Amino acid sequence: MPTPAGLELSMLRDLLAAAERGEVSPETLNRFLTPQEAELTADFTPVVGDVKALAYDLPQNLQKGDYGWAAVDALSALPVVGMLGDAAKAGRKGIKAYHGSPADFDKFSDEFIGTGEGAQAYGYGHYLAENPQVGKSYRDKLSPRKPVDEADVSFDVENYFGDDIAEHAADRAEYMSQGDKGVYYHFDDGSRGYIDDAGEFIAEGVPQGKFYEVSVDADLGELLDWDKPFNQQPEYVQKKLRENLPKEVRSRIAAAQQSFGAEKVKGGDIINSILADHYGSQKKVSKALNDMGIKGIKYSDGASRAAEGGTKNYVVFDPEIIKIATKLGVSLTVAAGIYERNQQRQEELPRGS
Repeated sequence: MPTPAGLELSMLRDLLAAAERGEVSPETLNRFLTPQEAELTADFTPVVGDVKALAYDLPQNLQKGDYGWAAVDALSALPVVGMLGDAAKAGRKGIKAYHGSPADFDKFSDEFIGTGEGAQAYGYGHYLAENPQVGKSYRDKLSPRKPVDEADVSFDVENYFGDDIAEHAADRAEYMSQGDKGVYYHFDDGSRGYIDDAGEFIAEGVPQGKFYEVSVDADLGELLDWDKPFNQQPEYVQKKLRENLPKEVRSRIAAAQQSFGAEKVKGGDIINSILADHYGSQKKVSKALNDMGIKGIKYSDGASRAAEGGTKNYVVFDPEIIKIATKLGVSLTVAAGIYERNQQRQEELPRGS
């Protein structure tokens, strides 16, 4: 009898072949997605290297005959293959980062700079996080929450009847944070909760804000490091500063290094003291650095500042080089729609005796 290997397998094999060539044709995209889904995925921007998971998962699901999940795998590939653009062809990896916000938007804009948390403490620009949990934490802090729903993980934890609720909540949590009610347990659906003084778990609903995965058309070597002295900045940044900073500014940096020691004068000191004083505001500092070709600032996030290594946050000066790859809820909704349609098609196919 005909199986889903008819229409569905043919479509998925077309997409896989396109993935292996590094391209997805409009015809393939249109055959596989509804117009609405194609519109939703059209603006997704990939980060080079994400195809590796697809190269394993999609063939495995095809071989097992799990065409519904293969469709979801294939959808996941759409933002990654065939849309790499000139940056990828030139060898630019781009920066994969995350942003949490109470606002729902489709494009970054300077209009909203300064409306979040932190008052632009690390320079004027658009704040992003290397660590997705940091991005989620900003969304959670700044966004009002919906009422608890029975589908929320926090509701499930609240109704746990085992002996050790703290251990159970910690096992279910994606991460934990300290808040005004004590330790908050954050779950992967965005809901959270805490344990009150009576030892009861109090559930809170999911935040109304959004969590964004973005791709920045820049390399880490094009970002000034807030935490490093001048001689430990990326070579590209050192070169741009030497070539473009006014002589009087270079002289002030040299004087500060001589007075306090070269290792003590960090990137943040140069921006906050010397450059801000010369240009008149942090906004003008960011514009001047961007005009030099320095794309932004990187600094250790709160969990990493006391230790070597760790993860970084980024301040990107130009919103035009930030592309939203995924907005929480969109890709999952589209994938679920494709999976449901595949299941319906399989049910409609005639069954053999």
